[in-house]
Amino acid sequence: MPSSFQSAVPPCVLLGALLLGGCSRDEPAPPAADAVTVRELTAEEARTALLELAKTAKDDWLGSLATDLANDRIERENGYRIRIGRWECDLSEKWFNATLVFPKAHFHHHNTWSGVIERSPRGKWVARVTEETSAHGSPPDE
Repeated sequence: MPSSFQSAVPPCVLLGALLLGGCSRDEPAPPAADAVTVRELTAEEARTALLELAKTAKDDWLGSLATDLANDRIERENGYRIRIGRWECDLSEKWFNATLVFPKAHFHHHNTWSGVIERSPRGKWVARVTEETSAHGSPPDE
């Protein structure tokens, strides 16, 4: 003998209510991409990323600048700009420059490296050289 509920609600109405209303809880929507807060690059994180770049550089001259990064004090210039020895970095725009000058050199008198500091997929800040220049100097007076 059917129950009073089964006889009062036809099966098609019950099925329609389940299909239209759903039978699961509403899941919260994921946050919008612009709502996710991106943490800013700090001076120490920039130093660490640049030091890793200099230590692993195939270019010996760029590698020689690691000493500056390891030993020199971080000096804040204008707002987000910092200087560490011969390295200059903008923390908000995430770029850097390094300069090495050999005043008496015939070749490679003025050397510069420029690049960006980016967040890796694993969340680590990584510095990458995007441009490298080397200018010849005048022959030294003998």
